[in-house]
Amino acid sequence: MRLERRSQQQQAEVSELSGLVESLTRKNRHLADELAESSRAQEASHSQLMSLQASNASLASQLADAQALAARERQLLADKAAAAEQLSLERNRELLEQVWVFEIYINKSTTWSLHAMSMYADLLV
Repeated sequence: MRLERRSQQQQAEVSELSGLVESLTRKNRHLADELAESSRAQEASHSQLMSLQASNASLASQLADAQALAARERQLLADKAAAAEQLSLERNRELLEQVWVFEIYINKSTTWSLHAMSMYADLLV
């Protein structure tokens, strides 16, 4: 009897252990599936991250190019404005010189006219 009881206990333990092994095997399969899914999700996230980083680098490059172009355009506009200002100043000087020459001409003409009138008046006297 004792042996029978012991045999029954061992069978019960074996049965319990078998159930535990099956349960752990199922749990192991479940965890392996979760790990595989998590790995796939991580790979997809990594892939997306790499794509976003490449896009970010591309956008940063485009921004740098646009900023450089804007700086060149600002400089070009500043150069054009300076050239226009210089041209305006030169043109104003030329016009001023022409006015001075004309004033000198008028002054000389007036002086000669006054001189001629004076000489004519002297003849009449």
